[in-house]
Amino acid sequence: MLRRLRIETLVLIREADLELGPGLNAITGETGAGKTILAQAIGLLLGAKADASFVGPGADEAYVEAELDLPPGLLDEEGLEGLAEL
Repeated sequence: MLRRLRIETLVLIREADLELGPGLNAITGETGAGKTILAQAIGLLLGAKADASFVGPGADEAYVEAELDLPPGLLDEEGLEGLAEL
């Protein structure tokens, strides 16, 4: 489960730190508020290709970070024993 999403200089988002609660989280807002950019950030975390247009104005790079809640033992099953973070 996605617990936290941190974004820096991605398209029009200069800096955002979104903490999600348990259960359903609804993201709403007016046109141009950044909902699609949040979806693009999650896509990048899942392996979507990025290009230079994703980097915000005046920046050299964009940054997306996620904090996940994983089921117990999942990292061990994937051969990543002993890791608390990736």
